[in-house]
Amino acid sequence: MNLRKHKKTTFREEARVFMPKKPSTTKPLRTAKPNIFNKIKQTTGGKSKRRTPIRIPKFSIYFFLVCLLLVVGYFSVIFINNLRNQEKEQAVTYVIGLENIPAYPDSTFIFQNSLDQDSVKNFLSNGDSAYRLPNNTNIDDTFEYYNEKLPALGWQFVQMVSMEAPDKEYGQYWTKANIGLRIYSKFRDVWYETITIPEAQSGLAERVKQSTDMEILLTDDESQDLLPDFPWILKVPKEYIISYKASAYDSTLQQVSITKIGTEEQLNLVPMDKAGTRALDYALNDYVKLLNSTSDERWGVINTYVISTNLGTAIRGIIGSNTEDREVAVITDSYNDIVYVLDSNVTKNPFFDYILENIAPQNTKRF
Repeated sequence: MNLRKHKKTTFREEARVFMPKKPSTTKPLRTAKPNIFNKIKQTTGGKSKRRTPIRIPKFSIYFFLVCLLLVVGYFSVIFINNLRNQEKEQAVTYVIGLENIPAYPDSTFIFQNSLDQDSVKNFLSNGDSAYRLPNNTNIDDTFEYYNEKLPALGWQFVQMVSMEAPDKEYGQYWTKANIGLRIYSKFRDVWYETITIPEAQSGLAERVKQSTDMEILLTDDESQDLLPDFPWILKVPKEYIISYKASAYDSTLQQVSITKIGTEEQLNLVPMDKAGTRALDYALNDYVKLLNSTSDERWGVINTYVISTNLGTAIRGIIGSNTEDREVAVITDSYNDIVYVLDSNVTKNPFFDYILENIAPQNTKRF
């Protein structure tokens, strides 16, 4: 007899087999959310009805963005310009050597590295100054600047003289209290000159007249030239005698003396130093020592100041002894790289001024 009991076969629930059902194609209902571009309209039956979406053209969006960028850029530029203007107003500097005259923005004093030299100190003490203009700036910008600034400082505009004016010195003229001011351009720099009120009102006409008289004198066909082998070119009126001799500085170099017939007026052009080795004041000091070694008089430098000529930067001044004063200038010849001293025994001599304005190195084109 089989005593083993058979277990009742059971089917666990997890073992049942389910047949796949076809997925429902009915989409679940979702509650629509309000949207400014896709509004929902409630119907009377409580059901919502979707409106047709509002479509904005792409070009309108691009146009809006471009306009926004332009507006932002415009106000950014204005903001930056205001900041720059405030910085410039806070950084106003005044012209060295002149009282309460603002310097043109970002311009620099030409002789900034030579302020300790006597010639520069005297140049400033005469009420003169010179500044180098920044790049991309011309003298017309400077004139406009001072037209705006100077009246607010009590200066009165007198006149503007053009370069073509035959009887006046070029520049902008101002007056204040008992002084005059001339602002002009030389070598693309801005120069300042303190003058008298009559000089400002006349545009320095007397100075031009003296120069014109000398030029008329030299238009004579009988005017003289310096020797062809002399390192300078200069027209000399026939009323003067020209003589040459070897110089004490270098016997291979000549110095020239120009003497007016029937008078004691004499001008000397003397080589004294090698160009570029020392400041021009040293050449003048050596010239004074030379005079002291060849005469009983005791000579000394009274004053010197910086000037600008067609030859570049030079110095001009007065030397004197116990009995007389002489006007001098120190100039550089680019032809032989020698520094020369021009000496006149007559001060305020128009011919001395003429020489400074018209003398040229030998390598300059003659015709």
